[in-house]
Amino acid sequence: MTQHPEHIGYILGIAGALWLIYFYCSTVKVLRVVDGDGFVIRVRHGFLWLQTRDQSIRLARDDAEEKGQAYGQKCREALQKKIEGKRVWIHKEATDKYGRWVCMVYDIWGCVNQHQVFWGWAWNYAQYGGRYYWEERFARTLRLGLWKQKNPTPPWEWRKKKQVQVIEMPVKKKVKRK
Repeated sequence: MTQHPEHIGYILGIAGALWLIYFYCSTVKVLRVVDGDGFVIRVRHGFLWLQTRDQSIRLARDDAEEKGQAYGQKCREALQKKIEGKRVWIHKEATDKYGRWVCMVYDIWGCVNQHQVFWGWAWNYAQYGGRYYWEERFARTLRLGLWKQKNPTPPWEWRKKKQVQVIEMPVKKKVKRK
């Protein structure tokens, strides 16, 4: 003999409504993607959350190619396709020297940080606690995303080279006129 609760539809409806309220209240909307591992959200703060400000977010534990690198724009486009204009959960781990929040980011399908590494759009950032060794190996093996390049340069090495180039630029001497 099976039991059929009379109000199962109401219970499921209320559960669904509560989940939607939780989802909306606990997530943030991505305003724009800046590069392959950074984006901007709007944060509410102040009395009754009436004030807002934009906050830059950087994905924790992975590092995407920079804009000047071969796959920098494609890495940005991949992140745009994944989260721009959508709602995500963020878990802040730190604040970097530029004032960006370094976060683990989740959408309804799972961890965005891990997704970027798995599909070859970011490097596992082992120096800063990267946990995506096997995801990176998978992408390298199948030559996905930035791994289509023969010898991709890690973004941290590329940035270091760019800093050295800026420091070594010759300075023109000022000529005094009489």
